[in-house]
Order: sequence, then C-alpha cells, then structure tokens
Amino acid sequence: MDSYALRVDYPPPSALDLPGRLGLTRAPGRWSAGLTLDSDLRLRADVEAIARVHGTKVLVTLLERFEIAELGDLDGEARRARLRWIHYPIADMWAPTDLAGTIAAACLVARGTPPSDAMTIVRAARGRAIETAAQERFVREFGGNQG
Repeated sequence: MDSYALRVDYPPPSALDLPGRLGLTRAPGRWSAGLTLDSDLRLRADVEAIARVHGTKVLVTLLERFEIAELGDLDGEARRARLRWIHYPIADMWAPTDLAGTIAAACLVARGTPPSDAMTIVRAARGRAIETAAQERFVREFGGNQG
C-alpha cells in the first residue's frame, strides 16, 4: 500500500489565504481504475493516503448516508488514521439545504473570493466540480449573489 497514492486536487493556496490546503477527491474506498484491492483494503488504503500522503487532519465528506454505509467502516478507518471526520450529507448533484456544509467553493467565497471566481478556481482544480445549476446557484447565494 505504500506505493498507492489517492489523487487529490487542490485549488491554489493563494485562493484560500488560509493555513493548510483544501483538497477535493473521490469517496475514500470507492473503486477506481487500476485499483484491484477488495473494498475494505481500498477504504483503508484511501484513508491512509489521505492522512499520510496528503497530510490531511480533517476529512469532510458530503456523501449521502447510504453511500457512507456502502464504503464500510469509514468512521473506524478515520479514527485509526487519526483524522477528524466531519460528515455533512448532500444528495448527489444537488446543493445543500443549509449553509452548515463545508464545500470547496463556499470556503473560497467565505474568504472573500467572488462566487464566479470561486467556481472557476474549484473547476480548474477538479474539472467536474459544481456540475449543476442548483450547485452554482447555491454558491452565488452563499456569496450574497455577488459575482
């Protein structure tokens, strides 16, 4: 597992003006091309990569509850890797119903980046991020309809 490295995409540090980094990746433990480990080993390898390879301290998941259940014992793996895990479920391809969620573009907007710029930055880091009109609307509304 030492050679395994989960792909994590990062907006440029200059966009955040925060200590640390904001990373975007697929759900830990999900199958990906070239990875033939069984599901429990995939989850462990991904969580270890998130914690050790990428230096993550806090793991935020936006997956729905049934998706978390399908992954296995994410809570246990996060604890084993000494990650603080925050779970805020959002239905796939939808926007959150309240502003408590930690979302990459909203983090940028919260730091003063205009919403349209925040979406451009996040999409540059992870091309398929913010895929629907509802998600775009959420970012714009989060920013008070600016930009």
